[in-house]
Amino acid sequence: MKTRTTFKTNDRVYCLVKGWGNISQIVPDDLYAISVKFDSEDYDLYTLKGQLYVKTNQTLLFSCPIVDLEHYSTDDNPSPVELTIEQLEEMLALVPNSLRIKQ
Repeated sequence: MKTRTTFKTNDRVYCLVKGWGNISQIVPDDLYAISVKFDSEDYDLYTLKGQLYVKTNQTLLFSCPIVDLEHYSTDDNPSPVELTIEQLEEMLALVPNSLRIKQ
């Protein structure tokens, strides 16, 4: 049985790993049937289900997911929006210099 896809050539898509791009080609008989050209000029291939790798979750979507910070906020773990400058500085101190973005 062939896998069907809702994706179409020229669709604007979002990948959780690579960001925004457009579907440049679909070859239904290939394992990695969907070719996406990203805004970064990079290309990658996806299954008809939008998976970057077979047997993984779908990473190719039609829109960027939105995380509800209030949903993840608790008394023990406040939302990043509710953190004080001091708390943010403490958290930043834990990030190794090699991972920090140079300004």
